[in-house]
Amino acid sequence: SSVGRLFDAVAAIMNLVTVSSFEAEAPIRLEALACAGGLPAGREKYSYAVKETVNVDDLIAELVNDVRKQTPFEVLAKV
Repeated sequence: SSVGRLFDAVAAIMNLVTVSSFEAEAPIRLEALACAGGLPAGREKYSYAVKETVNVDDLIAELVNDVRKQTPFEVLAKV
């Protein structure tokens, strides 16, 4: 589904899973990290908008910014 592709993209941006070796590998690995991490200071979640479509432009920009700041993956996966 489209949401599955979002998880694939997030995992790839994090350089966590760039080539899946089994179905749903990226979401599974993200979930495992999310269970271990805390939230970054000042943010409860990444931004997105739901209207006629789901817009994740801000989410991707925020994620890339956090990856560049070397935010721990456990934190990135949580939000």
